Amino acid sequence: MKINSFNFLKNNSITYKNNLRKCSEIFKNLLYNKENFFLNTLSEGYQKSLFLKRIFLKKRIHKNILIIGMGGSVLGTKMLSSFFGLDKNYYFLDSLNISTVNDFIKKDLSKFSIFIISKSGQTLETLTNFNIILNNFKKRKKKISKNFIIISERNSVLHNFATKNNIL
Repeated sequence: MKINSFNFLKNNSITYKNNLRKCSEIFKNLLYNKENFFLNTLSEGYQKSLFLKRIFLKKRIHKNILIIGMGGSVLGTKMLSSFFGLDKNYYFLDSLNISTVNDFIKKDLSKFSIFIISKSGQTLETLTNFNIILNNFKKRKKKISKNFIIISERNSVLHNFATKNNIL
């Protein structure tokens, strides 16, 4: 059986575009629809926190994104940024690898939106990476409330820090 390679590529290209469009619709629904299954599985405080951050993000976001978190807090974003070809603008600190952390310390982080994500707000690795980046940011005399965005449960260590420092 002979396969026409042009039709094969064309059909796969159409399928790919359809899948990409469908994933984009699902992703937008998850992000912008307040009433959905995903959000309803989260606590009310966490839902409100995410909803407020979505409103905020429509207004102010830097070209480069640094996401600090572990496991499930970053895996979804990592997969979607890769799938949609956003890899070059999205950076992840999801381990305690000192060389990776040092790479970020050398960058001008004032040109980044820095997300710190921990549902519990107490994940040791996330807090450690956040502390290193935060101290470096402060040494450079940068205002942290303009670049940092914290996503965590209410009354967690991270949430309390965000409230105290006027960070969304």
